[in-house]
Amino acid sequence: MEHKAKIESYSVKENVVNENDHAYSGVTSLEFKYKIRRKKDLKSGKAILKIPSLANLPSEELIASEKLFKREVYFYQIILPELYRLGQCAPFAPKLYAATSANALVLEDLRGDGFKPTDQKHWLNLNECRVSLEVLATYHALGYKYLRSSRKKDPQSLIKLSPSFGPDNDSVLQFYEAIQSSLNGELLDKVYELSKELINRHVKYPPENSMTVLIHGDFRTSNIFLKYNGDNQVSEAKIIDWQFSVEGNPVLDLIVFFINSVSIEMIENNDDVLLNFYLEKLNTKLASLDNLADSKDLITALNQFVDNFQMKYEAKIESYRVADNVASVKDHGYSGVASLEFEYKIRGEKDSRLGKAIMKIPSLAPLSSETLIQCQKMFKREVHFYKIILPELYRLGQCAPFAPELYAATSANALVLEDLRVNGFKPTDQKRWLNLDECRVSLEVLATYHALGYKYLQSSSKNDPQSLIKLLPFFRPDDIPIRTFYDTIQSHLRGELDLLNKIYALANELLSMNEIYPPKNSMTVLIHGDYRSSNIFLKYNSDNQVSEAKIIDWQLSKESNPVLDLIFFFINSVSIEMIEIYDDALLDFYLKKLNTKLASLDTNCSYNKPELIANIIHYKHYYFSTLCRIFLVTYLKPRGGETDYTIPMAVKWLSYLNKKEII
Repeated sequence: MEHKAKIESYSVKENVVNENDHAYSGVTSLEFKYKIRRKKDLKSGKAILKIPSLANLPSEELIASEKLFKREVYFYQIILPELYRLGQCAPFAPKLYAATSANALVLEDLRGDGFKPTDQKHWLNLNECRVSLEVLATYHALGYKYLRSSRKKDPQSLIKLSPSFGPDNDSVLQFYEAIQSSLNGELLDKVYELSKELINRHVKYPPENSMTVLIHGDFRTSNIFLKYNGDNQVSEAKIIDWQFSVEGNPVLDLIVFFINSVSIEMIENNDDVLLNFYLEKLNTKLASLDNLADSKDLITALNQFVDNFQMKYEAKIESYRVADNVASVKDHGYSGVASLEFEYKIRGEKDSRLGKAIMKIPSLAPLSSETLIQCQKMFKREVHFYKIILPELYRLGQCAPFAPELYAATSANALVLEDLRVNGFKPTDQKRWLNLDECRVSLEVLATYHALGYKYLQSSSKNDPQSLIKLLPFFRPDDIPIRTFYDTIQSHLRGELDLLNKIYALANELLSMNEIYPPKNSMTVLIHGDYRSSNIFLKYNSDNQVSEAKIIDWQLSKESNPVLDLIFFFINSVSIEMIEIYDDALLDFYLKKLNTKLASLDTNCSYNKPELIANIIHYKHYYFSTLCRIFLVTYLKPRGGETDYTIPMAVKWLSYLNKKEII
């Protein structure tokens, strides 16, 4: 039917796998002759035929084998097609030609399409490992999406999450007896204890709240087919034998793969490289799946968006689709961000118009339970900001919006926002520093927000029933950025012993510090919490001068001291050369705009330069830790622009902070 051809004859040929590899099933080659409609010549074709095992097995093993075969049929018939649909991707397994219940499978013979079975007498090389891990990461990401999809099916509990069973006791004992004479000391004791634990423990449960995907269960060279290009480099991989595939933790596949397919010498030299490669491919694929076509919350948000838009603009939305991702997973690990395109017709007009919006949903990335709770709280805070706080700030200030317009929101599960690009705003180029004009406009909109935030916190309309924006101490970052920064920079400061001693003391204080509390009786406003060029959209006039700025990403916004936004902005968005020359001018400009706005709001409050400088010095640990973090991010993983931190740049920053007596 598919090829509009008639099969003239077929024959079952030789076994194509070792009987020991497939004790649960019989695997043979099926050769056939066929004629395509309206063609004279016969063509030859090949397929793979799999049937349940004919071997004499004990009843218990026979039942297990039948379940394995049933699961593989289920994977080919139901799950793999759904994974390809979810990922809109090419197949990474043989094509299914036919299946009869749980009794027979006819599959594509990958050898006919240029794929080769891997040589089980040789370890995989680095190129082969990377291509194999890439296809595994794709499968894991799609499996993660599938398990959270409304289309998930498993009526017979064939893929249900279950504990991993250890090997039988004989295997453990035989291994220990064979290896013990070659080991001694602490390592021998560890192997002995591990062997004892394995013998006494029949099952191994997955970690609590750990990532769960669909795993292959037997991911090794014998189950991977590779295709090579003209340079004998691997261009593609496909996976066979899905009978052990179930819900599980992805590391189970990685462990089986490394032990069975990769030499210990390569593991010793390239383990981090391979794991980082796998994680990069996994997270990239997870990010690309953030359109969440199956999410009820998304559908609710879209329907709400349609209703709100049609009422406001007296227009009818005729169609919409979720288009490309507009942010990387690294920038938006806490949420998925995609573009929503729609066609609409305004009442009284003949022609349809094209509109765009931004869709945000909670993260689908694999996160620990603690991180997931934090991400959910951040998303809830951003929804609260768009629905409650920002409209109140605009009302208090009687001013134009300085954030994207909210089109729709469903509780804390989805946001539909204005796409600022439609109205002439541009995201800032993260590979270059802001110029003086861009800095001034960015500081002006920040000063407006801070002034309105101050007014809001003093007003009777303040609304924070879930303590989402409550004033809290700042927590220090983890130890790694601080230690890495100090270890990298210290050899370049040996000629400046006084500065080196200050950095050493500051790093030690940070490592022993749990929280950074705000100064007593200091000014408190609503801060953005992540104020940098990547969260600022700018509009330019015909002379290429900035005329307006708007701010995105409000998930870290809360009550605190305004200098935290200033510190973060300067380190992330302004070159040290501009800071050295224009720091006072920029701070004075910010204070002028802030105090002008505070006065127009009848707050009877002002923020003076000595107080601002004192607050900056108070937050010197935050200043230093922010410098450590941004240095670690851009120095170790450069983006290829002037905003990548270098050692001379970091030394200049430290000298500046020392000269200004901040540290």
